[in-house]
Amino acid sequence: MFRPEKQVSIGLIVGLGAAASAALAALYVLYKKDDENFELDPRLEVTTSSFHTIRSTTIHKNVPKEATGAVIGKGGEVIKLVQRETNTKITFSNGHPNEDVDRIIAIKGSPTGVLEADEMIDQIIASALSCINKRIYIDASEVGLVIGKGGSTIKSISEESGAKVNIPKHVRKGNTGLVPVEIRGEAANVETAIKMIDDKLRNSRFGKYVYRPPRNQSNGHSYISFIPSHYNIHELTSTVMFEKLESNLDNGCIDVYVSSVQNPSKFYVQPCGSNSAELDRLMVEMTDFYERSDNRLKAKLNSIKVGDIAAAPLRGDEHYYRVKIITYEDTPSITDETEVSVFYLDFGNEAIVQRNELLVLHEDFLFKLPFQAIECSLSGVLPVADSDWSKDAIDYFKKHTRATLWEKVFAKPVKATTVDKEPRQKYLVELIDLKGDTDLNIAQDLIEKGFAISTDS
Repeated sequence: MFRPEKQVSIGLIVGLGAAASAALAALYVLYKKDDENFELDPRLEVTTSSFHTIRSTTIHKNVPKEATGAVIGKGGEVIKLVQRETNTKITFSNGHPNEDVDRIIAIKGSPTGVLEADEMIDQIIASALSCINKRIYIDASEVGLVIGKGGSTIKSISEESGAKVNIPKHVRKGNTGLVPVEIRGEAANVETAIKMIDDKLRNSRFGKYVYRPPRNQSNGHSYISFIPSHYNIHELTSTVMFEKLESNLDNGCIDVYVSSVQNPSKFYVQPCGSNSAELDRLMVEMTDFYERSDNRLKAKLNSIKVGDIAAAPLRGDEHYYRVKIITYEDTPSITDETEVSVFYLDFGNEAIVQRNELLVLHEDFLFKLPFQAIECSLSGVLPVADSDWSKDAIDYFKKHTRATLWEKVFAKPVKATTVDKEPRQKYLVELIDLKGDTDLNIAQDLIEKGFAISTDS
């Protein structure tokens, strides 16, 4: 996952004040040490005011790897400022600044200065850990819209959202395809910035917003960086996450596979074409990844709620799939064996899995491909006498749509409507089954066989 260099506001660097004085004597007794043989990062060594060596104190402090950049600052400016403000000397050990490991710092100075520096660094770490980084992609032709004249638009988005928004200068010109937009800040501010960009491009004549982080480099079947990320389907703001039913043909028809059927009024299709092969590859990659015990451990879900997007197996099947959580019994006694109802986002079917079978969905798998299952309803028909669809009607519909057999039928969208609480559409469609030289309209066939009535009657 992309991690831009962290910036720290000087406003975070504040003195501790007189309230600390009561703790100084105890701090001095606890931490006073002789000079230590410490391996220093040369670029962090700065000259500070001379110490009163008689009362010199040294403490050691752990800095999480996620906050190391914030504590150091660009060119070491933050750590230098802390040293100047507190009249201390701060040095790092156990590694290189570019290594992705926790670091140990030594703070040396008077008891007052050491305590003040310790408090400042705690504030910097807390601020750094509350921030997140996200990278979204937009079409190269849209870069100008996001930047604006003289950078006015991107500056406005940053100021209004409270997140730092940046498009690297080296990709702004002469680029084709997708261009990254880097966003950093508190989670709510980052989501606000993403929505502002989405709205800006959606309102433009040629808006082609794509929300998709870059792929991480792989090492065999494992990923170098696995950072658990939480996504809920009700919180997604862009329709690009969901496949659409769109035709490029004059007759408006699309080749589809019928992947799941509840009844003729609710079934799911997948468009045929290159995405079918991409979905096959995605399932193989997910299965390779989640079969590894170390990856499953990293991907363990600590909590769940309805609408959460996750990875899960299908019983009797060796693969892992992208799912959303539908229902579960939310009780204080929820266990690993608690049954959870899930919806398979690429196929449209539902199943029950155990709580411990649900895993965090790696961002690579989430954003690689739009969810392929498209909800549809057959146009022009209703169940006989306003009753529920009969088993015979459903079976006949499945047979002639070749449901789950992965054989093509033609779909012709008649109307699209937006689904409540999710940024996706469902479609009213005509279905055509090709039988030799004859096209069979499935809705008309259901009516003729007595399984349905026409909506026009």
